[in-house]
Amino acid sequence: MKIIRKLFTIAAFLLVPPLRLNAENFPDLKSYYVNDYAEVINEDIEYKIHEDLKEFREDTGVEFTVVTIASTSSYDFHGDTDEFATALFNNWGVGNSYHNDGVMMLVSIGDRAIRIEMGDGYEQAYNKKMKAIIDNEVLPSFKAGSYGNGIIKGVNAIILTLGDESYTSPRSKKNMILLYIIWGAILSIFLSIGAPIYYIFSKQRRKRKARRKQYDGDTKTSPKCLKCRRLMRLMEGDDFASQLGDIKYQEDRLGTKRYLLWKCPQDGHIKESEYVIGMSYTKCPKCKAYAVKSSGSVNSSTTEYRCQICNYRTTKTNRRSSSSSGRRSGFGGGRSSGSSGASGRW
Repeated sequence: MKIIRKLFTIAAFLLVPPLRLNAENFPDLKSYYVNDYAEVINEDIEYKIHEDLKEFREDTGVEFTVVTIASTSSYDFHGDTDEFATALFNNWGVGNSYHNDGVMMLVSIGDRAIRIEMGDGYEQAYNKKMKAIIDNEVLPSFKAGSYGNGIIKGVNAIILTLGDESYTSPRSKKNMILLYIIWGAILSIFLSIGAPIYYIFSKQRRKRKARRKQYDGDTKTSPKCLKCRRLMRLMEGDDFASQLGDIKYQEDRLGTKRYLLWKCPQDGHIKESEYVIGMSYTKCPKCKAYAVKSSGSVNSSTTEYRCQICNYRTTKTNRRSSSSSGRRSGFGGGRSSGSSGASGRW
C-alpha cells in the first residue's frame, strides 16, 4: 500500500503544473544593488547599502542585489515568496553564469516574508549561515517595524560571511578542474585537426605570394601570342591606362586587383591578365569595381562602407549589436534552483 501511495503522489506531482510567473509581470530592474519597490528604505540607508554592495562586487565579483516588494500578489503571483524569489533571480540572471555565485535578498512586506536566494554555486552549508543571519540580524528589526535597519544589518552580515569564499568552495574547485579537462580536450582536438588545415592554407598562401612576385617583380614571364607564337611585351604607362579603362585602372591603383596587359609586337594583339590581391575590398553595386571598404563606425551598432572609386556609400548593422541576449538585465546570467539560501517570516 505504501508503494501505491508513493506512485500516486509522484503521478500527482508530475501532472499538476508548477506555478510560474509570466515574464511580463516581473518588476523592472532599476539598480544592480538596491531595488526598493515597496519604498521602505530611507535614502541614507539605501545609499549606504548601494555603496557597500558596489564595493563588494568590485572586490569579489559577486553580484548581490536587494529587492523589496509590496507583495507577491502585486505581480499576479499566488505562490509563496520562495518561489517568487527563485523566479525573479533567474529572470534577472543574478551572478556569474559559470560560478553561479549571485545573491538576492527579497523582502515582501505584505507577505511578511524574507528570502535570501543564492546561486547554485554555493554549498548547502551556507543555508544554515543565511538562516542565522535572518533570525539574528534581520527579523528583530523587522518586528520592530524598522525595515531599513534590518536589511542593512543582513547585508553587512552576508558580506562578512561570504567574502571570497564563493570562489574557493569545493564545488567551484571541482568546476575549475572540469573546465581544465574540457579545455584540454578542445585544445587536443584543435591541434589534431587545425594543424593540417593550417598547413594546407599556408601552402596555398605561399603559392599566391609566388604568383604575386611573378607579376610584381622584375622577373616577369612574358606569354606567347596565340596567333604568331611570339613573346608578348608588357604594356606600361599611358598606353596601359588608356587600354585598360578607368574602372580597372583605379582597381589596379588601389591594389584591389592587379592587371597586366601584354601586347604582341607583330600584330598588336593584346592579352589581359588579372590577379585579385585586395581581399578586404568588396564589389561596388554601382560601378562594379572591387573598391568598397569600411570607412569606420557610425555608432556602436552601425558601420559605414564606401566605394573608393565612385564614392558609393552604404551602412550595415553589426551582428553583435543587433542580437538580443534575451535577458532584461545587465547581470551575468547566474541561475538558482531554489535549493540554496534561507527564508524567514515575522
